[in-house]
Amino acid sequence: MSLNKVKRNIRHILHEVVVKIFPKSIRKRYFLSCQEASLMLEDKSRLNLLQQLKLNFHLFICQCCTDYKSQIMIITQYSKKLTQIKLTDKQKDKILSSQKKVIKKINSNQ
Repeated sequence: MSLNKVKRNIRHILHEVVVKIFPKSIRKRYFLSCQEASLMLEDKSRLNLLQQLKLNFHLFICQCCTDYKSQIMIITQYSKKLTQIKLTDKQKDKILSSQKKVIKKINSNQ
């Protein structure tokens, strides 16, 4: 059995343990959902210490989000190689507005 397969199996077991041991009320308060984790992965630089800890724990037990993180890293790496795109002020404002909405949603879930 390959090391990656072992890691996947361990993550799956840990995830099942968390789901079975902790009641839903505790999980909602102290653990992240995959949706929350994926939003946080988009811009980790804006996370406070508690959010970072929750995200790292979630990534430790969730293979799907770990895979998603790897995909984001690959996309980021290749996007940096692209030439800079000239955006209009309207396009820049739209991007900033979307970014603020995501950050607001992350913070409201905490």
